[in-house]
Amino acid sequence: MASPGSVPARTIPRPDAIRRWVFAFCIIRFDLEQGQVIEECFPADSICTEQQLIIAFSSFPDSMSHHHPRHRTSIHDSIFFFRFPSSGADEGFLYGYVFNRQRQDERLPRGGEQKSVVILSHYPYTSVFRPLLQILGPLCFDIGRTALELVASHVAAWPQPVPGSTMDLPIGGASFALISRRPR
Repeated sequence: MASPGSVPARTIPRPDAIRRWVFAFCIIRFDLEQGQVIEECFPADSICTEQQLIIAFSSFPDSMSHHHPRHRTSIHDSIFFFRFPSSGADEGFLYGYVFNRQRQDERLPRGGEQKSVVILSHYPYTSVFRPLLQILGPLCFDIGRTALELVASHVAAWPQPVPGSTMDLPIGGASFALISRRPR
């Protein structure tokens, strides 16, 4: 039994429960020497080498330098998505929902850094994953990998997606409503 005031051990969610909705959560960093590097992936070892290359390359915008004026220190966030054929024979596509942060700081090499937080799913549920990224992205920049595990534990508690139904999906003190379409 835990003593009063102690923090209970975190339970790592089961990968099969997470995969009802999300294939993987990733943090990708742009390294000046290596290019795009997958820094974290949860569940671990969930993406193969071929997928890692596609995901890492697709997780950064083509260019953000023309969108915002340069300041000595500034942060610019963007959200976008990509998709690519899944490696399984009949698995369709994997959708990558991306929260990208470009931080400009003249003290850093090349004047800044870029990182992306990515949610990979077999579902094109932008109405769920975009607001989830708006929570997960900034949280990852605050607390790192722990944010992936925390959000994954909420996602693992969600029921199986049911096409043609309305679902409420809780995350912390919020809830997302999903009205899913039936497959054609």
